[in-house]
Amino acid sequence: MEHYPAEREIYVKGNRYFAVEIWEESDGFHAYAVELAEETSRGVFRRGDKKEEACEDAVETLYKYNF
Repeated sequence: MEHYPAEREIYVKGNRYFAVEIWEESDGFHAYAVELAEETSRGVFRRGDKKEEACEDAVETLYKYNF
């Protein structure tokens, strides 16, 4: 079993909040974002060469398609 240390950040876009879990693997940074809302628990995985790139892509995807 592989183990990767991760960190969590909170992103705010508009009046919506997103929890983003970030970790680094050999192929780059991976981010898993979940919108913090009572009605939904959808999440999305994204990968990027930079931590911020992966996080922002995950948040943008949820912001755009999770309503």
